[in-house]
Amino acid sequence: RVAVGTNMSDKSSELKAELARKRKKLEELRRSREQRGASAVETVVPQNVDVDNLVESLLRGSGGSSTTPAGDGTQSGDVPSSPSKAATPGRGLLSSRMSRRARAVLSISETKTINIPPTEIVSYAKSTQTDPIPELAKAAGPAPKSAEAEEEEAAQRAKEAEKKRQEEEKKRREEERAARLREQQEEEKQKPTALPVEKVSEILTSPDFQTFFDRSTRIIERALNEKYDVAVDYAAIDKEEDEGLTSENVRLCTEFHHSRLTAHRAVTAMDWSPHPKFSELLAVAYTANEDAPNEPDGLVLVWNTHLKDRPEFVFECQSPVLSCCFSPWQPNIIIGGTYSGQVVLWDNRAKRTPVQRSPLTAKTHTHPVYGLDVVGSQNAHNLVTVSTDGRLCSWNLDMLSEPQEPVELQCAAQKSVAATCLSFPQGDFNTFAVGSEEGAIYGAMRHGAKAGQVTETFEGHSGPVTAVDFHKAGSGEYSHLFLSASTDWTVKLWSFRSKKPIYSFEDASDYVYDVQWSPIHPSLFVSADGNGELDFWNPNADTEAPVLSHTVGEGKQSVNRIRWSRTGHQLAAGDAAGKVFVYDVGEKLAVPRADETTRLKDTIAEMIQVAADS
Repeated sequence: RVAVGTNMSDKSSELKAELARKRKKLEELRRSREQRGASAVETVVPQNVDVDNLVESLLRGSGGSSTTPAGDGTQSGDVPSSPSKAATPGRGLLSSRMSRRARAVLSISETKTINIPPTEIVSYAKSTQTDPIPELAKAAGPAPKSAEAEEEEAAQRAKEAEKKRQEEEKKRREEERAARLREQQEEEKQKPTALPVEKVSEILTSPDFQTFFDRSTRIIERALNEKYDVAVDYAAIDKEEDEGLTSENVRLCTEFHHSRLTAHRAVTAMDWSPHPKFSELLAVAYTANEDAPNEPDGLVLVWNTHLKDRPEFVFECQSPVLSCCFSPWQPNIIIGGTYSGQVVLWDNRAKRTPVQRSPLTAKTHTHPVYGLDVVGSQNAHNLVTVSTDGRLCSWNLDMLSEPQEPVELQCAAQKSVAATCLSFPQGDFNTFAVGSEEGAIYGAMRHGAKAGQVTETFEGHSGPVTAVDFHKAGSGEYSHLFLSASTDWTVKLWSFRSKKPIYSFEDASDYVYDVQWSPIHPSLFVSADGNGELDFWNPNADTEAPVLSHTVGEGKQSVNRIRWSRTGHQLAAGDAAGKVFVYDVGEKLAVPRADETTRLKDTIAEMIQVAADS
């Protein structure tokens, strides 16, 4: 097929070349005939015959044909080969032929050129015998493009990205505008209308709103008063061991007072909450405010170490409160003993006034109640109170209408005991000790054949006993030891097994109003006097002078009451001006060493020996 196509192409080219040569020659012949227009007829006729014959032959050779006019009997192919073979010369014949020849019309046929394309030569290789694998083509990636094409594509992509970004930005602005419009419409719809003044006043004075507001503000104030030292160094070396005890071992943590509630009142009693969840609560009782006769005489404030500017709870009654304590098993209950002899009970879930109170009858107290304590177990406990009328009463906290076991405290001379303070040994709910106005300390029992009868009398003070406190720390090995404070400026150490004092601490220069054993240190106790001094004593270290003395406030007010926290790391001190100071006691002072209990035993033995020798 390739060879045939090639031959046909060559033959066509040769025909075209030959036809062109013949046309050129025909043009030359025509020009020469025109030049010989005046030549002789004899000469012309053969020439014309030759021209006609030549044209005839040319046309025949090229595949064409001459056109013969109608009536012409001569065929186009009958051309004489030479003049000698022509007819006999004559004028008539010549004229006839010339006439016929003159009428003949010659024309050039249009030649159509047909281009036949050469057959495409197709060659095959092994790689083209199978279809490409899509995975391989995808891995190979697109064919490399020129730099200009890549630039154009990058520019096009940039334009499209910019256009898309502008459209998105426009759409985002429209959405924001629509959102703002919706918010404005919602705000207009939800915009509260101003309430009338009467309605506002009614809401603000309603009990529900006041309760909500009071509780909410307390929560916020607690959070704001919470302090934490973010720069504390836990890896720092404790230098207190080398420096010894200083005033820095007793650091003021907070101060409680209220310009209106506690003004012109003195602190009479304090008690920390025994419940671990509420260990930050401190109940404080106050005397009456003589300058405000319209205010209640009795006042108990429950302070919170995380709420410094105002009390957590305020409780009132009509008689000054001289003693108070938390219920160990009911954290919401606070009990108070009053100057009138009534025993009152408050519940912080109720209003300020007592929810229970004892009646003023012959079976109850008729004199000031200076001492009270809740003793027993969770399922069987009683409130024990004592007053200066010499009566000791046991109460059920669910019913204060009548005491369960009233007992008259009488000494050997059938004389009533004017009790000023009360204390129970650790783990013993039957035996107790009371201090008296006469300066003596009496031991008695609540139950048994000798209930109410004084079994032990401890004489040694020359003034009224202001405080009695049994030893608390340890497992009860030293529960027979107790301390007493008196207006004779002394603090004495006693044992319930001996009627004479073991030792007398006589460093104070004024009335000693209170004394308290540490709940965690077996040989540490603190006393408070009329000069505003806190004296920390440790008989294992020194018996002649306190190991540390600290002035409360400015030292202008006497310290009436002190109380250790249950953890033994904080100490509260209340003064005659109605202020309460809470101190953090450093570990060097508050935490005992491993041998403190053994050393105390030796110290007590030595004190007893010295007292016997004297």
